[in-house]
Amino acid sequence: MVGAAVALRYKPRRLLRAGWLTLLLMPIWAFAYVWPATLVAVLVGAVIGWAGLIFFDVAWETAIQDQVPQSALGRVASWDTLTSFIAMPIGNALAGPLSGRFGVNPVLTVCAAILLASATSQLLIPGARTLTRAAAATPPAHTPPEVVEAVTG
Repeated sequence: MVGAAVALRYKPRRLLRAGWLTLLLMPIWAFAYVWPATLVAVLVGAVIGWAGLIFFDVAWETAIQDQVPQSALGRVASWDTLTSFIAMPIGNALAGPLSGRFGVNPVLTVCAAILLASATSQLLIPGARTLTRAAAATPPAHTPPEVVEAVTG
């Protein structure tokens, strides 16, 4: 909820760049299990990491809705969801054997590094850095003022 609340107020011009930058917070949560490995650290890491992930999600979904033509939005959203979740069962299946072979802390450290590398690599793509938001639509003249305020911020 923290990331979504921030996304309600902060509307960056380069939405995907801001989203990928906030996604860089997610490895904090994974690494908090390794160091300092206390409950408080894991909880704080979770709040920080998930805030970044949720802000990224708002930025990503907004960019898709702004940039993808309405006629293709359903297909694009379906592929986006599929590719977002397809690797999860593989990771779940490998977590136990890899942790048994190498230990939990090294596996979690590598997971945090993969999260960091995957978010950082997206910033190397020019389109991910330079994509700008679509202009806000002007509400119809008969729109109540409280709705206009909610839409335009």
